[in-house]
Amino acid sequence: MNERFIYNPALKFYTLTFAMNHFQWTESKLQQLGLICLLVAVLVAIPSRQSYADNMPLSFDTSQGYVSLSQHIDYVAESNGSLSIQEVMHLDSSAWTRSTQEIINFGYSKHVYWFRFSLKNTSLSPLERLLVIETPFLEKIQVFQTQANSIISDTSIGFSLPFSSHIVSHRNPIFPLTFQPQDSNTLYIRVVSRLPIQFPIGLWAERDFWEQDTKMLMFLCMVFGIMLIMIGYNLFVAVVTKEKIYFSYIICISNILMFSLIQKGLAAQYFWPDTPEFNYHSVVFFIATSVFSCSLLSILFLRLRETLPFAYRALAIIMGLSVILALSNFVIESNLTAILVTFLPTIMAVTILTACLLNWSKGDIDTRIFTVAWTSLLTGAVLLSLNKLGLISVNLITECSLQAGSAIEAVLISTALAIRITRLKRNAYSSQKRELIARNREMEALQESMKAKDANRAKANFLAVMSHEIRTPMNGVLGLTQLLKETTLDKKQTKLVSTIQQSGNTLLRLLNEILDFTKLERRNIVLEAKAFSPSDIIRESVDILQFGKTNNDVELTYHIDDNIKGFIQGDPIRLQQILFNLVGNALKFTDSGQVGINVKKSVETDDMEVYEFHIIDTGMGMAEDQVHDIFKPFQQADFSTSRNYGGCGLGLAITKELVEIMGGKIGVVSELNVGSTFWFTLQFQKLDRSSLMTVNALPSQRKSVASSIKVLIAEDNEINVDVTTGFLDKLTVQHHVVENGHDAFETFKNHHKEFDIIFMDCEMPVLDGYDATKKIRRYEKENGLTRKPVVALTAHAVSEYLEQCKTSGMDDILIKPISPAMISNVLIKFLG
Repeated sequence: MNERFIYNPALKFYTLTFAMNHFQWTESKLQQLGLICLLVAVLVAIPSRQSYADNMPLSFDTSQGYVSLSQHIDYVAESNGSLSIQEVMHLDSSAWTRSTQEIINFGYSKHVYWFRFSLKNTSLSPLERLLVIETPFLEKIQVFQTQANSIISDTSIGFSLPFSSHIVSHRNPIFPLTFQPQDSNTLYIRVVSRLPIQFPIGLWAERDFWEQDTKMLMFLCMVFGIMLIMIGYNLFVAVVTKEKIYFSYIICISNILMFSLIQKGLAAQYFWPDTPEFNYHSVVFFIATSVFSCSLLSILFLRLRETLPFAYRALAIIMGLSVILALSNFVIESNLTAILVTFLPTIMAVTILTACLLNWSKGDIDTRIFTVAWTSLLTGAVLLSLNKLGLISVNLITECSLQAGSAIEAVLISTALAIRITRLKRNAYSSQKRELIARNREMEALQESMKAKDANRAKANFLAVMSHEIRTPMNGVLGLTQLLKETTLDKKQTKLVSTIQQSGNTLLRLLNEILDFTKLERRNIVLEAKAFSPSDIIRESVDILQFGKTNNDVELTYHIDDNIKGFIQGDPIRLQQILFNLVGNALKFTDSGQVGINVKKSVETDDMEVYEFHIIDTGMGMAEDQVHDIFKPFQQADFSTSRNYGGCGLGLAITKELVEIMGGKIGVVSELNVGSTFWFTLQFQKLDRSSLMTVNALPSQRKSVASSIKVLIAEDNEINVDVTTGFLDKLTVQHHVVENGHDAFETFKNHHKEFDIIFMDCEMPVLDGYDATKKIRRYEKENGLTRKPVVALTAHAVSEYLEQCKTSGMDDILIKPISPAMISNVLIKFLG
């Protein structure tokens, strides 16, 4: 082949630089400048390959099985595609540009490209050759074979045309050409495409081409076979294990496989040969779906939502964009979606690889294999890109690097999934084992707890029964003693009756302490919210304690700040119990001197008041080590205390629990042989008089009850009947007694207008008080009667029985033993 000797522009620049650097400045400056200008002119006059296309024919003969044409092609780009073949054939040589690329690559372009090259058969016989364009991604390729400015053949192929337009049934465009001996032919090729215009073109002898193509097909079959095996195997595993990550793997590899088939032109050849309009859309669609499925697989495999939220958010955005591009691709006709979708795989790959590297340090072998898998795919993609850019040689490895990387990725990810599932199952087994051990321990603890609860329940039931059995006779003892005290007695009889009453009250106090302690253990203490006057409660408590004081050498005093006025909301009974316990304790341990109660308001807001109480005595006091345990159950200052002073050591423990339940604090300051100061604070809700609906009458405020009131008493115990009727007689209240709940209901039914209130014992023969009350409430509702107050008389002091009283329809509860004050209060409460 005769070729013109052409300098490269880089050679011109090197020559000029060399001359200027090595020129000896011995002549005059004018002569030196003239010589340099002459040298520049000579270099510029030499034509370069890029600026001048001479279209000299490329010679070939029978000895050449393959000739690369990329660097022997001239090209012209036109913007509107209006040039005809005749106009192109007559273009001036200066309009053409010689390609210098190993593989012509113009990327995305709206131009129509014309290519021109000349071939000369230098052999003595005709030669059949295949003009092969090794890419299926060009929409339309039109080849014109000319000789002496005459068109010999005109053939069109491309993925915008049905596959049947291919002269040779092959995935790539192939044009069979015949060259006569010693003849030169010029070929013009018109190319238009919305996808990147890459133009790897070569001239093949048929035998050499099919040998090379067979090797390529065998390689592709092996790669695609591996991917199909991986899909089938993991589909079986997915169906068996129901693990969603396996399904995402199958979708991912299937999309990559599908894109690989499209990239190699096999999809257009075998899947939709008669639907060419789908060829372009399928490229964009399967790139987008591959990006989506690979991102999803990575999110699930690496658990990015928990481990790397920023990578999860980035991939989620990429997934959203891929869905938008995949769908809009079928609507938008321009190549905008194809341009945009090209960037997604790179962004996705960088994100996933970053996430993999950040997770590498965790040491999980499956994560590291997953990283290597992605690296293999990226390596294949980079090799293919370098191939297409002409930066590395074109061979079987570089041409199929993407498919090889995809196959390696499929195998490695499948392996990583298997290792991951095995590891997770092993971890799950270890976790289940630990959980089973923990559950066994919980079961053992639960059994122990149930045993303890059963024991506590048995103890509570025992205490409830004992409370009932003790309170019932105590009601008779204390009630009749109270009635007896009000008869005419001499001094000795009065002393004996008082002793009986004090002993009974002591027994009742111990019983109440045991019951309260049991309630506190079971957290069954329920505080009431009643309106009361704190100063009245304090004075009444002092009066009762003063009355019960047996040691006349001890003076009991109290001081209430002047700012403690009005009414508050809280539990007055529990406040009184706290005062009784602390003041009673001080009186018991003070042989002579004084016990004082000081009360002041320490905090006041718009809706809350905090009171501070101090109980100061001049008793025996305590040492520092004794103070530490004073509030613990069954603890006293020393072991001799119970022998000298009695008690079971529950009073202060109960007091501490009550104070804390009521939102306060308690403490003690004591000095041995000097005395003690017990202090506590309580918090109460503040009330105005105008907001009070009902204020229970206190002993100092009791009013006489009119003799017109009549009470229906349901009680089966004769002693309790005597006590209750005796107290009512004292209050001049009329009464009628029945022995069981059935008689109580029948009496109410027939004479309900005669009775103002009903006292109902809970446990009676024939029909108990609970059911009798329910029948009364039902009868009232059915007949539209006004609701009559029903007050329970019960020896049960535990919450379960008290709650049963409320649910049956009773309005209030009197816990035995009862007193005249209790009856007076309940009558005033309901009848005024």
